[in-house]
Amino acid sequence: MKKLNQDHIIGLACIILSMTIFGITCTFPKASTGANELTGPSFYPNLLAILFFICGICEIVYGFKKVEGRSSIEISRFLMGLKTPASLNILIIIGLTVFFILFLEALGFVVCSAVFLFILMWRFGVSLLRNLLYSVLYLLFLFLVFGKIFAIYLPSGILDFLGI
Repeated sequence: MKKLNQDHIIGLACIILSMTIFGITCTFPKASTGANELTGPSFYPNLLAILFFICGICEIVYGFKKVEGRSSIEISRFLMGLKTPASLNILIIIGLTVFFILFLEALGFVVCSAVFLFILMWRFGVSLLRNLLYSVLYLLFLFLVFGKIFAIYLPSGILDFLGI
């Protein structure tokens, strides 16, 4: 029996992610614009879930092929890999995404997006002045395009008193 390797872990993660997406999107409302169910709010996430599932299967199959230089996963090597700056960046992005999801309604789109952008750009080494400038310009662009032009509901949260 072959040992578990990186490809198997990535493949399983893709399949689990696709199943999670399918589980979440089945609760989405049906299309209300006269279009059929195919083009409803769950269309794009389901399309991505299908792609994740296919990629996961391909990764698992590829993991069984013999490739030079590939080794099985060792816990000590895995833990050492978590200490790299790249791994910390991934954990920060995941943490910021969870923060955004959990606090979007309470704090609002503008505040959550500002925190998300500011911390992310700070982590990637953008200077303070540029960070503030880019965050404000990007937020303004997103708010105008999605909130005003496309009239998509963006929670105002704690800035509700401003009428945004």
